[in-house]
Amino acid sequence: MFEFDITDDLKKILKKLANKNPLIARAINRKIKEIINRDKESINIYKNLSYGLNNLKRVHITDWLVMTFEVDINKEFILFINVEHRDKVYKKKQ
Repeated sequence: MFEFDITDDLKKILKKLANKNPLIARAINRKIKEIINRDKESINIYKNLSYGLNNLKRVHITDWLVMTFEVDINKEFILFINVEHRDKVYKKKQ
């Protein structure tokens, strides 16, 4: 099991989503729990972004919503960075 933290930006997003769309907020929380309960080998099932963001991994929350996070396997630590529309995440890759 990994230790984790959530960026301040993501905390703000989660707080807003809890009021506006609790279903998506719960889906994000479930996905965070799923990710932190992985072991060092199985954490690699999540795909890395490419180009300048290849240190980040991504996971789809819905068809259009993507969460990005960074994994430090040696320290067994995950930093959850952001949740955005998939088009915005993939534009950053280029």
